[in-house]
Amino acid sequence: MKKLDDFEIFLFDMDGTLAESKSPITKEMATLLERILARKKIGIISGGNWEQFETQVVSHIDAKYHHNLIILPTTGTQLYTYDMEKEVWVQQYNEALKKEERQYIIEQLDKAVRTAGFGHEEIYGIRFEDRTSQITYSALGSRAPYEKKKSWDPDQEKRKKIITFLPKDIGETYSVTIGGTTSIDITQKDIDKAYAVSKIHTLFHIPYENMIFLGDKLQEGGNDYPIKKVLTSFIEVRDEHETEKILSIYVQGKKK
Repeated sequence: MKKLDDFEIFLFDMDGTLAESKSPITKEMATLLERILARKKIGIISGGNWEQFETQVVSHIDAKYHHNLIILPTTGTQLYTYDMEKEVWVQQYNEALKKEERQYIIEQLDKAVRTAGFGHEEIYGIRFEDRTSQITYSALGSRAPYEKKKSWDPDQEKRKKIITFLPKDIGETYSVTIGGTTSIDITQKDIDKAYAVSKIHTLFHIPYENMIFLGDKLQEGGNDYPIKKVLTSFIEVRDEHETEKILSIYVQGKKK
C-alpha cells in the first residue's frame, strides 16, 4: 500500500475539502499546502470559476509556490498554470459550451427546479450561473450564507429530485453532477473530474498511479465520483477539518 509521500501530485476538491463553501482557506490550511508545494505538485479541481479559486485559494498561497499549483475551475473544464517568468496565470484549455447550449441548459434547469417544487426560497445572489464551460445552479443563490446552504440539502435528495425533472436529452448530451452544498453542475458530456485528471496525466506526464485525490463527494452522484474511473488512490473526507488533520500528519512526518 502506498504512503502519501509516494505520490507525485496531490489532487483536491475545494469546497468541503479544503475550505467551507465559497470561503477562503484558513491560514493553517495555506501553510500545509505550501509545505506540500515545496516538494510536490498540487491540483485543485472544483466547480467554482477562476475568480472563486483566486479568492479562496490562490491569493492565500505564497507566489513562490505557484509553479507547482495547478488550478482546474468549473469541474476541470478549464486548467490554469503559473508562468514564473511573466508572473501570470495562463489558461491551458477551456472546454466551453456554445452560447445557445448554455441558454437551453439554464431554461431547462429553471423548469426542472419549479416542477420539483423549489425556487421559492429566499435567494442570495445569482441562482443560475453561466461559467462558459459550465452551468451551475445554486439553490439559494451564489452568495447564500454557509449555514443556510449546509442545512438546505444535506442528503442531496432535493437536488436528485430536480435532476429527475430535467429532459432526457440533457442527461444524454451533458454531464450532470451534484456539487458543493446546494449546487448542480452541467458540463459537456464526459468532461468531468475524471477528464481533468486525464488532462493532468497528458499535460504533465504524471502516471495515474502517482496521483491521489481527496474529496468530500466521492459517493455515486457526487461530483468527485468520476475520479474513481481513473484513479485507484483516493480519500473521502467529511470536511476541510479532516483534510487538515490528514495533511498535518503527513507534513509533520516530513519534519523528521
